[in-house]
Amino acid sequence: MSYRLGAFGFLYDPSIGPVNLGMEDQLCALRWIKENIALFGGDPDRVTLMGQSAGGYSVLFHIANVQERLFTKAIVMSAPFASTGSGKMARTSRKYKKLLGADPKTASVQDILKAQDELAKASFGMPFSAVSDNLTSPESIAPGLSSVLLYCQKDDAMPFVPFRWMTRIATSLIFMKPMYRYASHLYKKGIHTVCKLMDWRHGVKPFGAVHCMELPLLFGSYDTWKDAPFMHGVSENEYYQKSKQLKSEIASFVNSSICSFPKDMPRSSMNDL
Repeated sequence: MSYRLGAFGFLYDPSIGPVNLGMEDQLCALRWIKENIALFGGDPDRVTLMGQSAGGYSVLFHIANVQERLFTKAIVMSAPFASTGSGKMARTSRKYKKLLGADPKTASVQDILKAQDELAKASFGMPFSAVSDNLTSPESIAPGLSSVLLYCQKDDAMPFVPFRWMTRIATSLIFMKPMYRYASHLYKKGIHTVCKLMDWRHGVKPFGAVHCMELPLLFGSYDTWKDAPFMHGVSENEYYQKSKQLKSEIASFVNSSICSFPKDMPRSSMNDL
């Protein structure tokens, strides 16, 4: 689904208009699906919400903040488990408006993007994101949610650290341990939750099981991705074997009544893919 990004979607200033507009765009799409999916042969009472990286953050946001029955399952892949509070985003927005030097409501698109680029250069990571004070340990859960499947790459943090030796430490702190804590929290709330650690040793060793490695396996074809640096050295046969494995696993989760994993598996657990 398409949604507004950066300052267009997440400038935090309640005095000039609604906040979290990017998430409101996603909600519009989810409501449309709820109302119309039956016309396409779908079941409005069996919708799975799935996202990777920033998309995974979006899924976490909706699990914690949606108050309507819009989805029943969720798949979260390589999400940064870092809740952005209103205080932090208000400070970011003040810095942004100072760089912009104009009213965001009347400034040109070019000026808005220029100020956003300047802010990004002075920030670590993405300066703008949806505001949610309870994202990683929500008190309330989206109504109707029955089960959640969480993925993490073993080398998820590699693109975000200056030295390779920092990868496992950063992955543990940013992705892996927060994922397990989140799964435990959902379990206590009665949600069937499973964690999956992906460790595909493939191609050129420096990349390993890197952030975004799920995307080639889920979208496009071998020809689409074969020239990507992190796919160098991967054979066509190996690619389609891994792609089929991941797609089958996700399809089983989506199509099952609760969750496709064995009945004797603990609700909050981890398996290697």
